[in-house]
Amino acid sequence: MRFFIVLVAFVFSLLGCTSNYPLKSVDYNDLFTNGNSKVWVIDKMVVNKVNVAQRALKNKEVLIFHESGVVDYLPLKAIGESSPKKGRFYLDSDKKLLSVTFNDNEWLFDLPILEENRIVLRPKQKRSAPFSAELVPLPELD
Repeated sequence: MRFFIVLVAFVFSLLGCTSNYPLKSVDYNDLFTNGNSKVWVIDKMVVNKVNVAQRALKNKEVLIFHESGVVDYLPLKAIGESSPKKGRFYLDSDKKLLSVTFNDNEWLFDLPILEENRIVLRPKQKRSAPFSAELVPLPELD
């Protein structure tokens, strides 16, 4: 009897794994915008294998991604003091690809790491962006 129960459980587990339920691809837009807008701190910015990001949080730069497709780029300490550099972004969740355009300057990034508390941006090709970066959400301020 015990063998029969184990066999039935095994068969059901196999059948449950092979259902024909269509899977949806992951949409990462909410990760970037949180359904409205989200501030991401550029924790690391690597140019020619050197991290050029400032160490102190107040001196770091931020990217603010808005649900509308607008992105703001400015130093954290300048929020509310000066106008940001405004651009547009497009996220291809299926290809894990991010395009950011400021005027006629387009940056194209692969997104090898997409986590709730960290996003890694790598240039798609050698000259498709001037840097690699690691973004983290704006932490709670002291």
